[in-house]
Amino acid sequence: MSDIKIQAIKPFTLRDADTGSLVSIADGSVVTMDATLGGQLISDGLAVEFTLITPTGKKTITDTSETDVTAYATAQV
Repeated sequence: MSDIKIQAIKPFTLRDADTGSLVSIADGSVVTMDATLGGQLISDGLAVEFTLITPTGKKTITDTSETDVTAYATAQV
């Protein structure tokens, strides 16, 4: 069984298959779960697959417009 990281885009509650306990997942929370269940939650519109971006490289900014530097480790203005 493989796992997947998902990020909730709507709050939801699941029943833990092992314990029977209810588990609430808040909007924006990132959790690791079984890929089958995670895929179903994504398909149902409750979550999206979560991928952590590792910033690398340097972005040189030469103007005053808004620039997304999320993917870069550093930015030089």
